[in-house]
Amino acid sequence: MLTLSQRDVFRYLASEVYDKQPADIQSFLLASNILDELEPEFCDRLLGLANSRKLLNDIESRNLFTNRIDGEKAWYRYHHLFREFLQAKLLKEDPEQFSSLHSKAASLFEQDQRWNDAITHFLKARRYDQAMRVIKTVGEDFHKSGKWATVSKWIEALPRDMRLSDPGYPVPELATGILLGVGLAGLGAYIVLGRRKGSRKVKSLDGAA
Repeated sequence: MLTLSQRDVFRYLASEVYDKQPADIQSFLLASNILDELEPEFCDRLLGLANSRKLLNDIESRNLFTNRIDGEKAWYRYHHLFREFLQAKLLKEDPEQFSSLHSKAASLFEQDQRWNDAITHFLKARRYDQAMRVIKTVGEDFHKSGKWATVSKWIEALPRDMRLSDPGYPVPELATGILLGVGLAGLGAYIVLGRRKGSRKVKSLDGAA
């Protein structure tokens, strides 16, 4: 049975798909792939365009490995293999633009108060200081609403030296768990946040304090 490697797939996508598109489509594909979901209005803001909706319609009509995920709003998502190809191409050809686009997307998401998207893109841009700033702003509210695993994921994605050197985490119990070497796996098993009256202990599931 014939199997294709990732290199074979990427070579096909380059020669038979991407390279045959007009320049405006190529440029849009290469820049917009940093987004998980392609919203025309957001693409316009991110890329400084006024025709993202038309470009996305053209991409769909060309059958360029794009799925419409919201018919009414015309939101799209690239097929994961096509997106991986585009991301690898952008990162190889222009790593500075890769970082810059993620950073700009993060700032726009922050303006829209889409906190998870903002932090995720700051992390991908390796703007760890900005990611930490937003985490400190919204982390406690996320934790109080039951999204402790999301906060833990953000903190785990930060460089270890930053986690160890900055005591100002928005959720002390999560920070304590990481500093003690529990890590996301331990938190994922659910470190019971021991918020007894007058107690700040962090307890594990086996009852050890």
